[in-house]
Parts: sequence; structure tokens; C-alpha cells
Amino acid sequence: MEAQQEFLESVEIDGIHYGIREQDIVEAFANHDLIYLTLNPEGAEKLKALFHEHVIRIFVYADRDTVIQRQRDREDSEEVIERHMSHYDETMSYKHNCEHVFENFDAPQVAYQVSELIETYLDRNLTVTDY
Repeated sequence: MEAQQEFLESVEIDGIHYGIREQDIVEAFANHDLIYLTLNPEGAEKLKALFHEHVIRIFVYADRDTVIQRQRDREDSEEVIERHMSHYDETMSYKHNCEHVFENFDAPQVAYQVSELIETYLDRNLTVTDY
């Protein structure tokens, strides 16, 4: 697919290839009012450039120590943790480009906050509360 230029964006991170097929995105926008994607900064910027105001970037993050502890809790190897953390600062710098930013200090709480935000885009009469 990459050789046939089917991807809007593709990237290799830590030896794993990721890509967004243009046809999939065009069809999703044609068939749905709202679509959700989990993307790295490069993919999000590519979609923002192509679809402008139709793309809202939501950045969910945890502080460095929390990320490391969560990886240790799930018994990731130190090598894997080090590899993941080598991208942390670069990824964190992207949050300033996003329309909405949430710190994931409590998974149920941040899930509620993000779902409430999405509801405001679905039904613009809702009010977001302060936390």
C-alpha cells in the first residue's frame, strides 16, 4: 500500500509501521458526521492540514513518572520502558498544538471528561463543567 501511495500518512516508530489510508478517511467522513482516530502527532497534523476545522485534536497524557510506573506495573521490561520514554518529551511538546488537553491522572475521570467534550461537539447546546 505504501508503494502505491495509498497512505495519507505513514510512519515507523520503534520498528513498527503505522499508516492512515486515504480511502478509509475519505469514506469515513462521507459516511459519518464524526469519526475518532488515535494518531501520533504527524498523523494528526496531516489530517488537520487536509480537513481543517473538521479535525479536533484531543491530547491525553500522563506525567513522566506516572507513565514509567504504569509500564512497570504491567511488567514491561526496562528496555521497552526506555524505548517508549525516548519519545516522551517530543510527544509532550505536541500538546500545545491541540485544541483540548487532558491529564490522565485517573482513567475513569479523564474518560468522562473526554466523553463530555465529545458530547459538546455532537450536541452544541451542552455546557462543559469545570473540574
